[in-house]
Amino acid sequence: VGLLATGLGTLVLVNVANLESISTMGSSAFLIVFATVNYANYRLRQEVGSSGALALTGLLLCLLALAAVVYYTLTTNPLIVLVLAGMLIVSFAVQIALVVVRRPRVKLKEQFHLRKANAASTG
Repeated sequence: VGLLATGLGTLVLVNVANLESISTMGSSAFLIVFATVNYANYRLRQEVGSSGALALTGLLLCLLALAAVVYYTLTTNPLIVLVLAGMLIVSFAVQIALVVVRRPRVKLKEQFHLRKANAASTG
């Protein structure tokens, strides 16, 4: 269902938006995803043995770059910022709905520890 929705959304976007708008939204999505990855890495830094400073630096740089993209877009084409905000709101709403409907049985940290224990016992 998610792949179908993404495909339909992509078809609509490609046919109604210009290349600059599409690239701005793609860049913004990329920066949001990598900021989230860096934040998750920071939160799990002790479990995965990564550098907290490096994760926070990545998070900060992603957020600064996103702020620069949003500022530039606001000055050149403010409608794109509204579309991006709408897409974010819809994304969060869908994610919240999925969590409420599916209610994960095992939490992320428990999954990580199970994988780590399985890897240790097999290797």
